[in-house]
Amino acid sequence: MKNFFDRKIPTLIGLLIIIAGTAITTFLVKRETLFQIVAGPEQEPENIKITNISDSLFTLTYTTDAKVIGTLNYSKDPTLLDTVSLDDRDQISQSVIKYSAHSITVKDLEPNTLYYFSITSGDKKYLNNASPFKVETGEIIDKDPSLQVPMSGKIVMPNGNPASDGLVYVKVSGAQELSTLINIDGTFTIPLNNLRNSTFDDLFTIDANTIINIEIYSENLFSSVSVSPEEINPVPLITLSNNYDFSSPQDIPTSIPQSSESGTFPSFGSVSGNSGEPKILTPGNDEEITDSRPTFEGTAQPNATIEIEIQSNENIQTQVTADSTGKWTYTPPDELSEGEHTITVTAKNKNGVLKTITQSFVVFAAAGEISPTPSPMLSPTNIPSISPAVTVQISPSPLIPPTGNSSIVIATIVGIAAAFSGIVLFFLTRGKSSI
Repeated sequence: MKNFFDRKIPTLIGLLIIIAGTAITTFLVKRETLFQIVAGPEQEPENIKITNISDSLFTLTYTTDAKVIGTLNYSKDPTLLDTVSLDDRDQISQSVIKYSAHSITVKDLEPNTLYYFSITSGDKKYLNNASPFKVETGEIIDKDPSLQVPMSGKIVMPNGNPASDGLVYVKVSGAQELSTLINIDGTFTIPLNNLRNSTFDDLFTIDANTIINIEIYSENLFSSVSVSPEEINPVPLITLSNNYDFSSPQDIPTSIPQSSESGTFPSFGSVSGNSGEPKILTPGNDEEITDSRPTFEGTAQPNATIEIEIQSNENIQTQVTADSTGKWTYTPPDELSEGEHTITVTAKNKNGVLKTITQSFVVFAAAGEISPTPSPMLSPTNIPSISPAVTVQISPSPLIPPTGNSSIVIATIVGIAAAFSGIVLFFLTRGKSSI
């Protein structure tokens, strides 16, 4: 009996260790999310903007909390996205570098053409809610550029060192938005002789009364500056975290506290009482109404095009235009059927980013009324869209899960260790029994 325990039990323990190691390996591989390494939000694109639109190019800008590599994949076919465009600085150096302020200019495009793209930030791809982002180039303008001088200047940090790895945005009421990167010596230059209007179909003229607004971001510091055309070449020295109004007789900078909300730029020229963000005011979310032809009301950017979709038996799709204050209204041409409906509103915000809002409401027949018979499905109203429309949505969603899953590695190590221990014990006990 003693000989049995000396020889058999250690051997059995070795076999059990081998079996346990195999079982643990299988379990961990199947439950690979148990030890999944999830990438943090530091590489997620924020403050996504489309600027510098012309008939042959556009610029994508965004920021990230950490310094990461940024590229853009695009094509005219939303299923391909097979052409890569590098950061503007990487296009010059032909080496990929990590940045926190990103500017990617896509060139050699066709006029009046819709392009689709995705953003690769760090090791993840980002889409517009599982669909590619969209941007449309402008039409060819058969005019010579104006003689307008470019805007130039220098930006320094609060300690006096040159700012770098930052973005400069130029906004003029009625014109397109422009952007550029801050050079390593803190300087910047933005040409204004090809500045287009807000619909991108004609050149915009800057006159003596034009106020030019500048927004600057670098290393989590912000400044807002207003200048007149006489003060743009060069713009007086700008120290980040200060605001300036160089369009006034006395150019006194005003210190502002550093924003606690990362990536939020100061706003210029907003309509009183209207932030410019697309909203549905009436009916309220989940509101119960008895009017079968309700009037929908909301707000958006002044003169913006609002895409409306009412999902119900009627399934209405149409467009309306906001007035000069940003208010919009819509009344269906036919009665809505009784029951639950949803309304979806899509419009650009002040950054040119397409935002979508959906609310639910319920239509009840008024007392003594007979519920209307559902009307035939309406075809989408054929209203031409404003060209070019920048259909980009903020807060992008990842296309692929974070890479770097470690569960398989851990499982392999545990399994190999257990199996190796079992095999060693097995052969040692076998050897012992033969002595």
